[in-house]
Formats: sequence, C-alpha cells, structure tokens
Amino acid sequence: QAAAAAWFAAADVEAHLQTLRRAYRQRRDAMVAALPATLPAGSTWTEPDGGDVRLGAAARGASTRLGLLPRALAADVAFVPGAAFYAGAPDRSTLRLSFTTHTPDRIAEGMARLGGALR
Repeated sequence: QAAAAAWFAAADVEAHLQTLRRAYRQRRDAMVAALPATLPAGSTWTEPDGGDVRLGAAARGASTRLGLLPRALAADVAFVPGAAFYAGAPDRSTLRLSFTTHTPDRIAEGMARLGGALR
C-alpha cells in the first residue's frame, strides 16, 4: 500500500490513464475491425464502450469448448469459452476475446489465426 501511495503521489495519474485509454481503444478497434473477416457469416459480437476489456463474440453453431478451442490452440491463438460467463443457461457458441495485452498488429495476426481455426 505504501508503494502504491507513493506512486500515486508522484505520478501524473490522468496522463497515465489517457495513455492507457488510447492504447486500449486502438487495440479494441483493431479487434472489432477484424471480426467480420474472422467469424462466420451471421455471427454477432459486442463492441465495449469502456470498463470491460474483453469482447464477447458468437461463432454461430460452434461449440467453443469442444470443437473450436482445440483448433484455435493448435493455431497458437486462444480465447475463453463464453459459456462460463452466463448466470442462466449458457450459449456454448460464445467466446471471449481479450484485446488488452497485444498490439493492434498482433491482434490482427491472432484474429487471422482464429479465422483459420473457424474454417
């Protein structure tokens, strides 16, 4: 706590937040731009407006845990099956994609790999 308090006292927190927002916006936009070419026709997805840094998408008709995840991992790309995030009956065709860690170029590469796993 002392280290965090010292950082907050010395840092320009607003400038840091602006930097993070800009980076996350670019990463989110890269992922959203790649979704139409990645997912099968008729798939749907959300476009986060902030807060939640993961993107939910539906791969129509696919079981993300049983069928798609092993193929994605074989292509060196990963996602989290979305079924675990439902309070009620889960939609087993949903997946959650994170855009917080990688650059827009790496995101585009990962989305291309995911698209290959879906085909």
